Amino acid sequence: MDWLIANYRPGAPPASIRVANTAADFQTSYYLQRGGASTARFTPVGKREQPHIILSITRWNAHLNGRAGYFTWLAEGARRCSTW
Repeated sequence: MDWLIANYRPGAPPASIRVANTAADFQTSYYLQRGGASTARFTPVGKREQPHIILSITRWNAHLNGRAGYFTWLAEGARRCSTW
């Protein structure tokens, strides 16, 4: 999440980047809603609400089971990023 906030499209308009995750929705919204100006460009959404970015956890191999296609599936126009 820190990498996303610091590096992904810093000049994007407010609420223009939809972000979901493979776990519980509140895990994304918690960080994005309390970030103030640094996270204003992000909107937390559920994984079925056409997100631009889906963050995945590696616990229980969630990134391998097809729920998000971790580092494989990206919305059109999104950049690939990895912290590995």
